[in-house]
Amino acid sequence: MMHQWESLKKLISEWEAQEVNDPFVYEAFKYSPEEWDNVPAVIPRFQFYMQKCLEYSVKFNNDVNNWQTTA
Repeated sequence: MMHQWESLKKLISEWEAQEVNDPFVYEAFKYSPEEWDNVPAVIPRFQFYMQKCLEYSVKFNNDVNNWQTTA
């Protein structure tokens, strides 16, 4: 069994190594509800708020990119 700090270190390295397919194509973050068990309610609320902001920002950036031409 790992000590808590060892498991945290392992989790952080896995999270840092996670792959982002295309940052200009929004993909909803996948998770299981149990991951929020010991987290104060304000953190997931803020995370979901930021996720929505990011979703619309990516969409807006893609729209602007599609409008711009070199013609």
